[in-house]
Amino acid sequence: PFERCVREVLQEAGPGDYRVTPRAISALQCATEDMLHTLFQGASRIALSKQRDTVTVEDMYTAKFIIDSRV
Repeated sequence: PFERCVREVLQEAGPGDYRVTPRAISALQCATEDMLHTLFQGASRIALSKQRDTVTVEDMYTAKFIIDSRV
C-alpha cells in the first residue's frame, strides 16, 4: 500500500519515468512513520496540557507549527 501511494505521488509530480528502489521505498516509509509519530506525540502532549484526552485538529496544526519552527 505505501509503495502504491509513493508511485501515485510521483505520477502527480509530472511526466517522467521514475524509478524507485525498494530501499528508497523503505527509507521513505520509515521517515514518514517517524514524522507522523512525532506529530501525534506533540498533538497528544498539547491535548494533555489542556487537560483533554482527545486530540483535535487544532492540536495537530499547533504541533506541526512547533515542529516546523524547530527546523
